[in-house]
Parts: sequence; C-alpha cells; structure tokens
Amino acid sequence: MLDLVIVGAGPYGISLAANASAQQLSYRMFGQPMSFWKEDMPQNMYIRTPCQFVSFSDYESRYTMERFAEETDAVLDYPLPRSSFIQYASWFMKKNEVTYIPEKVKKIRGSEYCFEVELMTGETYMTRNVVIATGISDFKYIPEVLRGQFGTYVSHSSGYTSFSAFINKSVIVLGSGQSAWEAAVLLREAEVDVEIIYRRMLPNYSVNRMDDFRLQTLGNQFYGLSPLVKQRIRDSEMSSAPVAAFLQPLVEGKVRQTGNVTIEKTETSSDKIILTLSDGTRRIADHVIAATGFMMNVNNLPMLSIQLKREIQREQGDVRYPRLNGSFETSVRGLYFAGPLTAYSHGPTFLFLLGLRKTARSITQAIVAHKGTGGRYTNFKDITE
Repeated sequence: MLDLVIVGAGPYGISLAANASAQQLSYRMFGQPMSFWKEDMPQNMYIRTPCQFVSFSDYESRYTMERFAEETDAVLDYPLPRSSFIQYASWFMKKNEVTYIPEKVKKIRGSEYCFEVELMTGETYMTRNVVIATGISDFKYIPEVLRGQFGTYVSHSSGYTSFSAFINKSVIVLGSGQSAWEAAVLLREAEVDVEIIYRRMLPNYSVNRMDDFRLQTLGNQFYGLSPLVKQRIRDSEMSSAPVAAFLQPLVEGKVRQTGNVTIEKTETSSDKIILTLSDGTRRIADHVIAATGFMMNVNNLPMLSIQLKREIQREQGDVRYPRLNGSFETSVRGLYFAGPLTAYSHGPTFLFLLGLRKTARSITQAIVAHKGTGGRYTNFKDITE
C-alpha cells in the first residue's frame, strides 16, 4: 500500500514528489515529466515569471534555479527561455532522486480504506492518498462560435511547439492574453500573415515587476480572507492575466490588431474560414488559432470515477471547482488537488508557478499528520465501476 500517488509530472507533481521523498512517504508519480511544457508549448518562447519565482519546491529549498545556474553555468536572463526551464526541471529531479512511471492514469476509484489507481496498461496500484496535479491540458476552451470549425479551420493555441505549418498562409489569432501574443510573435517570425483579434479595448501589459511579489504573498493569505474580499480578488485577478511587457515591442507596430470586437459568425469557402465580426467587418483566413485559455471544471478530468466526482463537494460560488480545505484536500479524505483547480479556494497564485512551495509543503505535511490514523474514509462505498 502506497502513501501517495501523484497524477501528473509537471512542476507541481515533481515538487510534491521531492517533498514526499524527503518525508519518507512511499509514492508513485505517473506521467511524462514536463510533457505539457515540452509538447504543448513553443520551445523558442520565454517564461513570463522572473527567475527568482520559478524554482521548484524541495523540502529544504536547496535546489533553486539560482543553484542550478551556479552548478551548470546556465545564464538566468529575463525573460527565461522555456528550454532552460525544462533543463532545470531535469536537474531538480536528479538532485532530489525523483522517480516516475511514464504511463498515464486511466481511472481512479475509491473504497473504504484506500484508492485504486488503474493505468492505461491495466496495472493497478493501491494508495492511501492521491494528488491530482495534471495542470490545464484537460481544460482547453474553444468559444462556441468556433466549435463547428474546430479541427480543420480552428485550433487551440496550446499544442503548438512550432508554427512552421502556417508558412505562406494567413492566420487569425483570437485572444488578448499571453498565449495570443506569443503565438502572434512566433507566427510573424515564421513569415506568416497574422492578425490578432480580441474583445478588450486595448492590450493589457504587465509593467510592474512587483506584481509577482504581491501575488506570492497573496497565496499565503487568500484562504483566510473573508468571502467578499476573496470574490473581489477573483474578479480582478482571475479574469484576465496581463501580457508580459517583454512581448510588447515584438507585437506593437509589427502585428495587425483589432480590438473591441467579437466573432459573430463563421463560415467556410474555398478552403478558407470567413469571420463576421461584431463591428460589421469580415476577415478571411486559412486558419484561426484560439488563444482563448482554459476553463477549469473538475468534471472534465477523465481519470476520476463517476462516483468520486459525485463525492467531491464543490465551491458554492462556482461548482466547477472542488471545495478544498487549507491543505488542498477535498471532501473525499485523502484526495487532493494541486495547481489551477485550487485557484478558486486558495487564490490566483496557484494558477502559476508561484504556488508550488505552499502546495507541496501543505499536502505532504497533511499526509504525514494523517499517517497511521487508521481508516481513511467514512460513508464511502466500494466503487466497482
């Protein structure tokens, strides 16, 4: 019987594994390490968060990005290349002797005393605790007006490591956030005819480097705030993250932009997609890249059994999110979440790498505290689904 299964091997999963190992918890981490960062993001783009805030979390905070640079002679410029961040992840795993199993989890079921975790291979593991740290890959959002053309004329910005397939074509990028600007920059560098379309009046650039300090501090305070203050923060912080300032000179004056519009209608003709905009104008392009972000919803997690989804109590203000306690644990004892799905309960800090340390520490300390207390669940029926 394992103490812990970690589903997902990104920054949150790796940090959890390092902390679990340091506290002598038996664990298995499932998934290819940093797969989303390697396979779903352009490798020649940069990380918006300054270097001092992107370190993973180990128990003694020894293996930071700064130590990585000292030992490997890596250059910690701002902005940090994604390739350097991935190299740091590999170094961190070696230093902390983090182990993983590359297979994906097919299904997680609960019983009175433990969870059963079934892999795609059919192999099963029994564990007292599970942490879902799968990131955002299951939550890609495509606006309804574009869904009928998805797959042929429309794609999501997540999933591209290169935009070379669009050379000599015309592309509309829909969105006003970081991923829209990144896609536009890389499309332009590939000599693609590109235009950005968005609902905002003007782009929202991040010009204050103190925002990261403030957001990290907020992560330690948010859970204890009043419901009214929490909602005000959600409304201001989670609706639209600003675009990193380093992208501004790469887009402004170089990429066409149309703001304050929405797409009202789509149609196709002669291998082109035709967009009718809310200002009455039309656009004709070969493809639309929807940089429209992600819509969190615990029901979209394919590995959770139907019964577990029913057992997980939801936030009253937004039923898409699980209701979590201070240790990131759900109403199903022993089932935890890490990363973006914790943002409603614990605040916008946990949409980003800034939340790694608190998450890893809180979850592993809670598991250690519960260890040896006997039965893990009450009123929880065996699941045979």
